[in-house]
Amino acid sequence: WGGGQDVRASIDLRGRGSIARSHTATHMVHKALREELGSQATQRGSQDAPNRLRFDFQWSSAPSRDAMDSIEARVNDKLRDNLAVTTTEMKFDDAIALGAMHLFGEKYGDIVRVVSIGQDGWSRELCGGTHVDHVGKIGAVSILAEASIGSGVRRVDAVVGQGAYEF
Repeated sequence: WGGGQDVRASIDLRGRGSIARSHTATHMVHKALREELGSQATQRGSQDAPNRLRFDFQWSSAPSRDAMDSIEARVNDKLRDNLAVTTTEMKFDDAIALGAMHLFGEKYGDIVRVVSIGQDGWSRELCGGTHVDHVGKIGAVSILAEASIGSGVRRVDAVVGQGAYEF
């Protein structure tokens, strides 16, 4: 780079919006999993794509079909409540004191971005990703499958928004 050069950027707004819906839905699936299974169900990875998500979590055995149905229902109930999604920057220690979820082993700076879903912080996580401003914009979430991907790690595959409607 020599500096002083013009740069043109282009954002695929439709694609970005679809990924924002999936990413926000991932936070909601994570929270609902922890409500249903307990705080030991911690995130091990995720992938957000247009109209779908994958969420990997630490858990030793297959959750029951009833548990997975309950998780899906909880997420969709929150979607109908159209909770607001807000972001705030704050000191890492203050975010943890608020109960913000974070990935253990990850390195964070002194100032972090906290994404909260719901005025009461129903879900609160450290995150730098793109999100919708109200969860009702997600539309629907349908969990397609849950399976083991390794020792003590499970995977949820789900469709989101238009993908859920098409499913």
